[in-house]
Formats: sequence, structure tokens, C-alpha cells
Amino acid sequence: MELSDFVGAKLLRVGRSLNMCWLTFINQGEKYALHIQSAWNITEHRIVILGDNDFYNPKDDNEENFDWSVIGSTLFDKKAEQINDKLLKLDVSVKEIQLSLLNELTILLTNDYCIRTFSNASDNSEMWRAFEKGKSGHLVAYSNNIVINKERTL
Repeated sequence: MELSDFVGAKLLRVGRSLNMCWLTFINQGEKYALHIQSAWNITEHRIVILGDNDFYNPKDDNEENFDWSVIGSTLFDKKAEQINDKLLKLDVSVKEIQLSLLNELTILLTNDYCIRTFSNASDNSEMWRAFEKGKSGHLVAYSNNIVINKERTL
């Protein structure tokens, strides 16, 4: 698994498992995933349209007894649904991937979309992982290094 495997891949969906953002891609029939556990955002025309803070805000201002852990209750869920609707109509594909010295990703996409991750932990916490679905060899980024974890298959 290499980050270059994502170049040319079409972004299919955006979603979450609790406060982990997941994105699915397809490239030449192979499905890929990116799981993000650090700070991140998605921009369209240089405007943030989704970000990690959206996990913790209710989808409606008037929502009482808000529980961010319930799928469908957050601003993230509302906006991800809108993005997923757009992805059905648009071809949003990876043009380029950049990796900073802190293992932060910048994924430049067609139609002026961009996905960015940010290093926000001083310990060596997992920031993101990229993998081909159904295969071992996850590329796992920490604050201090990137490793290939051959044990997991999702």
C-alpha cells in the first residue's frame, strides 16, 4: 500500500465511526479507505465544508439532549450527507497527495475539493491510516513516523 495508489481514485463517500472520519475511494476497480483520527477538514473552493469539530455540534440549533455519538445527530452527519449527494453527481478524483514532515496529508481533488489532516497531538497517537479494502498492509501515520501494519484486514 502506497499513497500513490490513491492518485486517480474517485472519492465515493464520507462518513464516521464515532469521532473517526472515514472516506472511501475506488481506483481501477479496487476500493481504498482513509481513516482520520486527527484534526482535519474538507474544503470546496477553499471554503471549509466539513471538519472534525462538526462531530460535536448538533445538526439543528434547537436540539435538546444532544448526544454526538448517535449517528445522524451531528452537523457532521448532516453535511456529510450533502457531500455524499454531490459525489453521486460529480466526478471528484484524487489529483495529487502531499505529505508534510509531520505526516499531515493534503489530498488535492478535482472540482476544487481538498482534504487536509493536521498533526494535533504531542504523543505518538495514530493520525490516519490508508489501506486497500480487504487486504493487509495498512499505511499508518503517527506524529513521529509512518509504518505498514500487515496484521489488519478491513
